[in-house]
Amino acid sequence: MNEILNSVLDYLFANYPVASTVFMVIGILRAINKPLFSLLRTFVLSTPSQSDDAILDEVEHSKVYTTITYILDWFGSVKIPVKVVAVPEKQPETPPAA
Repeated sequence: MNEILNSVLDYLFANYPVASTVFMVIGILRAINKPLFSLLRTFVLSTPSQSDDAILDEVEHSKVYTTITYILDWFGSVKIPVKVVAVPEKQPETPPAA
């Protein structure tokens, strides 16, 4: 699977350099967005004023922020398939021969 994905990405990035730029920007924004808003939340909670809490809550619950965060999480995250493990069925015990 990795070989196929690597060859597809190599082809995309070689023939469409804009694709590599888009992926790079999404990754950078994702790496900056989460820690930045965690720091902002910590700073806002440490201040005595409640108005900045309301402003940050309004920003975090806005449709624009939630949409951007969803897009960054969807395209910037690694999706690992769930591994299915087959559990052997328990065989019925046979009574000992008399």
